[in-house]
Amino acid sequence: MSYPIRPDRTSDQRMRRAVLLFVVAMLCVGGSLAWVIATSQGGEAGGPQSLATCCSLLFVFATVAYMFYARLRMGFLYRCPKCGTRIKSPLPTAAEDGAPIRHRCDKCRIEWDTGWNYARGGD
Repeated sequence: MSYPIRPDRTSDQRMRRAVLLFVVAMLCVGGSLAWVIATSQGGEAGGPQSLATCCSLLFVFATVAYMFYARLRMGFLYRCPKCGTRIKSPLPTAAEDGAPIRHRCDKCRIEWDTGWNYARGGD
């Protein structure tokens, strides 16, 4: 049984948001470290500078976790964009290198294309 293939734009938006947040977090780390270097007196950083550096590092850890979550949402935790039904696993085209990652929703009778492709790791 063949379902119509439709692009899932939410998966691309989620990954773009994750990458953008990661870039902003890294800029925060760089800015807070530059602030520490520029204003340190006698080799010690003040309270606000230390707090800014710690908070920006926590922001980096949070964005890395969000990136992993966004990647999992394209695979194992995928939900149909139309009805919200959890789709348990991708189609069995995963055996082919370069095959598109698609998820079939039997409730909506739509096959969602994430825009990503399978790739085998390593050589």
